[in-house]
Amino acid sequence: MLLTIISAVIAFSVLIVFHEFGHFIVAKRSGIKVEEFSLGLGPKIIGITKGDTIYKLSLIPFGGYVKLAGMDPKETKGEPYEFNSKRATIRIAVILAGPAFNFILAFIIFTITNSIIGLPTLPTTTIKSIENCDSTTVLQSGDQILAINGEETHIWNDVLEGLANKDSSKCLIKREDAEFELTLPKSISSELVPLILPIIGKVAKDGPAYQAGIQDGDLITKLITTEILDKDTVIDTFEITEWDNITSIIHANPEKEVSIEWLRNENYMEAKVIPDKEQALIDDEVKDVGMIKVIMKMNREPIGISAFKFGFLQTVDTFILTLSFFKKLFLREVSTKNLGGPIAIVKFAGESAKWGIESFLMLVAFLSINLLILNLLPFPPLDGGQILLILIEKIRRKPISERTIAIVQNIGFVLLIALMLYVTTNDIVRLIK
Repeated sequence: MLLTIISAVIAFSVLIVFHEFGHFIVAKRSGIKVEEFSLGLGPKIIGITKGDTIYKLSLIPFGGYVKLAGMDPKETKGEPYEFNSKRATIRIAVILAGPAFNFILAFIIFTITNSIIGLPTLPTTTIKSIENCDSTTVLQSGDQILAINGEETHIWNDVLEGLANKDSSKCLIKREDAEFELTLPKSISSELVPLILPIIGKVAKDGPAYQAGIQDGDLITKLITTEILDKDTVIDTFEITEWDNITSIIHANPEKEVSIEWLRNENYMEAKVIPDKEQALIDDEVKDVGMIKVIMKMNREPIGISAFKFGFLQTVDTFILTLSFFKKLFLREVSTKNLGGPIAIVKFAGESAKWGIESFLMLVAFLSINLLILNLLPFPPLDGGQILLILIEKIRRKPISERTIAIVQNIGFVLLIALMLYVTTNDIVRLIK
């Protein structure tokens, strides 16, 4: 419980500090007076004054803000250092800086993770399937690519990079006990699906697999399920050849006993586990599934200066994926019951911390992109709503009345509170289940 609370406070603090620092630094650069920079909400615990700004730590750790001089129309005095005294483009830049810094935070996390820990890659060169492949190829599912253009392949990245170097490549293939050469086109690399071996990469502490004695590096070989149907006991034995076998069987048996056999150092071991019942988003729908709290084995390959490139690509991919989810919500292709709030974030922060620093950092990066998109929604008091009001003012070529701004902000605030209550209710219902 303590780990969950500490992890949640750190996650929220990092997200808010980066977001508000974006507003802060651009406001300062634009000649706008920043009256307060607060980490946390509520009563001040401690604070110092430097220049025109009070930097303070407040009681409630989930949140934070910067207070800009003259941003509230009621407090505007017409001074040149005030927010509302600046032209529209400067005000929009100040507001956009918050979401922009959330993008930068995700980019920094992905880049540092790739450069220090390494880029994740699959420890396999075996092909599971070939998508959209015409009948002219003689490559088959189950083939192992041993070398490309004379260079040995050990991981899936070797396969992708080797095929990408030339328009066509000579590949040494192993099929069952035979080895032979094939010339493969560059285009086939996007069609190959790797066979992910059923090797445990990491085991979460205190999870069902951990309690059963399963360790990192174990090779799962067999799963046995038992079910009583019409007073008859049905026992199913599954030989495990790939990672998907594990997930499909475990997901289908929440809170049901499953026997697991695995290989460790040439010794076969066996134990019984009862998968926890968890909720997961599968095919755009939240479902109850079984989980034993393990993840597949991944290799980490140092990539040097390329970490910046892959960090940027991962950030963009996360942004596009998250935006796609919000689009599906708007089009009602996904239920709003899939939305989570602060309670869900606290829970996920604690769970990710149990997996280690890498998993926790990935969660922070993901949440940072979510915060970016949420803040750009076009209704006050969010950043997107503030930008909308500025654009309307620019189109009208005169300021919006204080009364109108107050009404719009109050409506936006009520909608925001309603949304928070809704997602919090979702969280509570999920916890009860």
